[in-house]
Amino acid sequence: MFSMRKSLFILFLTPAFVFAGYGNIKGRLDRGRIRFSDYPSIINSLVGNNHAYSAIPWAKEFLASSGTVINRTFDSVFDRLVSKVGVNQFETMPIRFLSRSNSNYAKYIIAKKHFRKERYSQSINELKKVNVDSSIYAFSLNMLGTIYSLKNDQNTAIGYFEDCVDFSEKEAKRNKGSTKRQLEANKDYCTLGLARSFYAKKNYDKATLAYLDIPKSSGVWPQILFEEAWNSYYQRGYNRTLGKLVTYKAPLLEGYYNPEIDVLNALTYFRMCLFDDANSIAESFYKKYLGPATNLRNFLLKRGKDHLYYYKLMARFEDKMERSGTLLVKLLKVIEKEEAYQEIRSHLLAVSDEFRSVRGQSRSRTRRILLRNTAEVLKMQKKLLGSYVRSRLVTLYADVYKAFQNMSYIKLEILSKQKEKLYSFEEDKKGKRGDIKYLERNEKQYFWNFNGEFWGDELGDYVFALRNQC
Repeated sequence: MFSMRKSLFILFLTPAFVFAGYGNIKGRLDRGRIRFSDYPSIINSLVGNNHAYSAIPWAKEFLASSGTVINRTFDSVFDRLVSKVGVNQFETMPIRFLSRSNSNYAKYIIAKKHFRKERYSQSINELKKVNVDSSIYAFSLNMLGTIYSLKNDQNTAIGYFEDCVDFSEKEAKRNKGSTKRQLEANKDYCTLGLARSFYAKKNYDKATLAYLDIPKSSGVWPQILFEEAWNSYYQRGYNRTLGKLVTYKAPLLEGYYNPEIDVLNALTYFRMCLFDDANSIAESFYKKYLGPATNLRNFLLKRGKDHLYYYKLMARFEDKMERSGTLLVKLLKVIEKEEAYQEIRSHLLAVSDEFRSVRGQSRSRTRRILLRNTAEVLKMQKKLLGSYVRSRLVTLYADVYKAFQNMSYIKLEILSKQKEKLYSFEEDKKGKRGDIKYLERNEKQYFWNFNGEFWGDELGDYVFALRNQC
């Protein structure tokens, strides 16, 4: 059975501001006449003049050095800053510093930190403080739904996911550009949350309909085929399960890899008493991945937590220097397509651009300060990206290891069933291996005989027509 991962699709919307006064701030920086109380004004000025990343060290210092309560001016400035630079840079800060701010993004970051430590009650408490007019509100609904689902309070989770779908759709219509795309993606992730909650309630028919509401053009869609396959499996729709899984062999989905796909494939054939097919998949899996999995484990142990190394590894991979057919490269392809990775990477590119922009300015004290700040942020962003890559590789290796365990169980069951069949002296059932009469569909699914043609929109709709041999 697939497990719901504690992963969220988290994007950070960027409001449009018109700001003036950078010349005044620059003049004061050049003269060295900056007081601690000037930090909010400096940060606001830098954000308004495309130097948001260079403001991050000042924002961190202000949070860490201020008194117990920070005024509302900084709260609004902090929201504006984080909407530009994302939350990653601030997630490394202790909660005791972040809690000094009453900003919506500070609450969201604190909630995310609690979430990762499975302190769900504290996370819920912070998320419920986020204002409905905040650009992060739609994503807070997503996290709330996910938390309640993990707490197995599926009815409450469904309510939050439905609110998230409606709110994201409404806000997407009012926006454009990247903000619109982010809200549309959030809507798809909340629809996915709905499907998962219905699945957890064993309401497989509603789960099927929810999965079908996610368009194939969505970045979410390739990831859900495996979950749809499990949903069909528990509906005893084994032919549809096999059809969902075979979709991953399409060239368009080459970069998506999940070792449990092979396990579910073998298990489905086993449930249909097609033991030769199930055993063939198991044998192929062992032959293909046993050695590479051992090599990957040794690699991860050797490199430890050298996050900059993993950043460089990913950089080489993206520069086409790490494209061999190894298991490591296969997993890097998976990571490359993940929304969370793309978010971290986009901020890395943005801070790199800002660093180059500052470096191109005429020499001054302000230039020197901003260069120092952006260099510090750039190094941290590389470490954040490397940390994410390593964390995902460790998780994906664990998935491979679990797949071997599950495949071993299936192989033992196959041997047992084959032994029973041998001693029962049953004759092999002859006849047609597949027939259209074994196809089943619901009101959102249609049958069409393509007569050999191939269309991109067929992906995910394949259904086998095998007779259950049990």
